[in-house]
Amino acid sequence: MGIALIGMAVAASISFLLETLRWASYGPEGPHTIIDFNLYYGWVLLDLLPEVKVTESLGLVPPLQPRGAGAGVPLVAFRVLVIAGLLGTLKDWWQRRHPEGSSPTKGPANDAGAVQKESPA
Repeated sequence: MGIALIGMAVAASISFLLETLRWASYGPEGPHTIIDFNLYYGWVLLDLLPEVKVTESLGLVPPLQPRGAGAGVPLVAFRVLVIAGLLGTLKDWWQRRHPEGSSPTKGPANDAGAVQKESPA
């Protein structure tokens, strides 16, 4: 979760800078603050959970609307960062659950019905 929050702050800062330099445009018209961009990337983070439908269920609308490629680049980079972080977390979790050399299909729970051979003394 930490990487997502840091990514939010970085993407919001870059988007704010791009708009300030007039390399990107966001709707609605008017001056936007860094808080507007942080709220937007918070909305994007919640919206990345498609089956949970958080934004739809809570009736949240995006505070900003990116317009053009200049505004889309930080958005795509943020989404890739969040998805890569999620996949990395899942990979770490899986490796902790199934250390090298072990198989998810073999183990004490799956060998419960197996006959134990006695070892020679």
